[in-house]
Amino acid sequence: MTKQDITLQPEQEQAIALILTGATDQAIADAVGVTRQTVNIWRNHHPEFMAILNQHRATIWEGHTERLRGLATGAIDTLEEALQDTENPKEQRAAAVHLLKACGLYGQSLQPSGKIDPVQIEKDQALDLIVNSW
Repeated sequence: MTKQDITLQPEQEQAIALILTGATDQAIADAVGVTRQTVNIWRNHHPEFMAILNQHRATIWEGHTERLRGLATGAIDTLEEALQDTENPKEQRAAAVHLLKACGLYGQSLQPSGKIDPVQIEKDQALDLIVNSW
């Protein structure tokens, strides 16, 4: 199932847009005219909603990753300069390493891993119900 096969209500589409801005469930509920519990149900128990949200997150992540990769050369240059700077090398090095970590070139990647297929999400939820009922 692809994004084109999924139809969400306009309120759900608006809720996804607000989630992506970092709005709270209550702020989203107020903006789209539903309860906070409804937003929570969409976010955690509605496979189609979850899939579309995860697809949007993945798209945003890809754009950010490309921007960060574009900055990596400068970060490497800064790190190189910091290694030679006797005045304040610790602060510059820390900033450069932080940027390298953010773009996945050093340390752990923060790439989102949520499923984007609502059918698979539904299967996983059903399996969780079975496993947790034992």
